Amino acid sequence: MRYIFIILFGLIIYKAEAQSSALRVADSLAAVGNHSKAIATYSDIGIMNAPVALKIARSYKALGNDSKALQYYQSSLEQDKTQVIAATEYGRLLIATRKFKKGDSIFNSLSERYPGNPEFYYQRGRALKAMGPQIAVTNSDTIWNWSDDAFAKALKADSTHLKAMYEIGLGYVKNRTYDKLEKLAPKGLAIDPENIELLSLLAQSYSNKGWYSEAIDYFEKLIDLGQSTPFIHRKLGFAYAKDGFPQLAIEQYAILINEKGEDKNPEHHLALARLYQRTKDLDKGIRHAEIALFLMDQPLEDPYFTLATLHKLKEEYQLALENYQFAVRENPKNIAAHYGIAVAADNFYKDKKEVLRLYERFIELFKEDNRRQAKYYRDLAQYRVDILTQEVFMKADKGG
Repeated sequence: MRYIFIILFGLIIYKAEAQSSALRVADSLAAVGNHSKAIATYSDIGIMNAPVALKIARSYKALGNDSKALQYYQSSLEQDKTQVIAATEYGRLLIATRKFKKGDSIFNSLSERYPGNPEFYYQRGRALKAMGPQIAVTNSDTIWNWSDDAFAKALKADSTHLKAMYEIGLGYVKNRTYDKLEKLAPKGLAIDPENIELLSLLAQSYSNKGWYSEAIDYFEKLIDLGQSTPFIHRKLGFAYAKDGFPQLAIEQYAILINEKGEDKNPEHHLALARLYQRTKDLDKGIRHAEIALFLMDQPLEDPYFTLATLHKLKEEYQLALENYQFAVRENPKNIAAHYGIAVAADNFYKDKKEVLRLYERFIELFKEDNRRQAKYYRDLAQYRVDILTQEVFMKADKGG
């Protein structure tokens, strides 16, 4: 009996050592990235306790097999619910695989157990945000979003949590509370002056407010940091145009068309047409307006009007007249295009009686329009009517 006990004890020791040895081999395989063999070795050990299940979960995650990874994370946590690191990894993977409700549950539990940990609030905020608006009204009738509340708690727990700061700032931009964003973002940039997300939020904030000089500074810094995206070049080009730098704006739109694969975007060509009008490069402006017209489906009012104006500036009045007429067909309420027809005809038609009728028709058409723009064009038209009336009358007196 004693010998049997010794033999059994020896077998147990041998098996334990064999399992320990196999576990070390599996760990080594996982450490060098040979995860499939690591999983097979872990599985052959013959035990599936919480630590082994966790190791298998991590290897499946490394292989990109998220469904298997989730299965083994769950198995590990069912055996030992005290594993904080495992629960954190599990929760993050749940969010990454769009299982937001379950991910929220994991991080809600973790944040209750460890209320001083900012990461748990931040991850919960991510899950809640992805689930859609979770809005509540407080006793003071203040509306707040659960995800915003979670991000705020993360930032309160750690004032250097830049990801939480970004999420809060993004909410400020979406809600147009730009003053709050402009107070928050510099705090983050004091920690990391090259934080792309916060720089981008500030650039958008200033651009949306119409503070184009400030927006330009931040968009330029983003490009200097390697963020050469179509969005940034588009916004920078727009800001340059608004801030009185048409040539710099042209350079940005040229990058979009020539380097960023956006040559089929009619809005870029239309913007270039208007910019070339400002720099007096009228032939280039006409070319881009024609490209915009070719690429655009509906509406076509803007490219027709821009093309007409460019032809007018080149003193190609017949082409200007035709394109103003096209613009009016697209939008009969375009007062500038209606007035453009009369002006182009004034410079093209020899029959001033017909020109006079066009101006008079314009005044009649917009006589009830109370817009400042309408009054401005009516005054211009009336001034020309007075002159043409005298010219026509004098010509009639001379028997012309």
